[in-house]
Amino acid sequence: NTFKAFFGMGYSEGADTTCECAQPILEVRAEPGAGDVRTEWFKALGLCHDLTAKECLVTNLVPDTNYSARMRMECRHPEGNSAWIYAPENAITYPGCEFSTHTGIAFDGVYDAGHEEDFQCYDGTYCPAWNETCCGTHGGRMRCPQSAPVMCHNTNDCAGSTDRCCMP
Repeated sequence: NTFKAFFGMGYSEGADTTCECAQPILEVRAEPGAGDVRTEWFKALGLCHDLTAKECLVTNLVPDTNYSARMRMECRHPEGNSAWIYAPENAITYPGCEFSTHTGIAFDGVYDAGHEEDFQCYDGTYCPAWNETCCGTHGGRMRCPQSAPVMCHNTNDCAGSTDRCCMP
């Protein structure tokens, strides 16, 4: 799972030292009680340490987890490091899926052709995509159809405020 981080660089007026070999450092941590056990700050993976970048994709995160983020500039000499700047909002990764492709393979691993454009419900039932409330009586949506494969984090934003949304 991933999230996109956006950041800007600025000039710190009144700095006591210069920064040689500046490198942005982005760290994240999972909020306690989340799916990820890494509740201590750790360096974000991805291309988040490029001085010319204005955004990056943070990778290797746990699904359905609330993360805090902070950033600073690190210098060759630590006394030149900037203070940590904390993200004003946390990022929540998408819920995990039982499978990552839309091949018609059900969550129990059995091939079930012809359901690429259906919702799959938690009890194993398939519902046609045109019937967006169908999974409500079958435990909710577990998988989105191939034409709208991204399942949103918020649980009650679609299907008459009863289920997760599926987006293209």
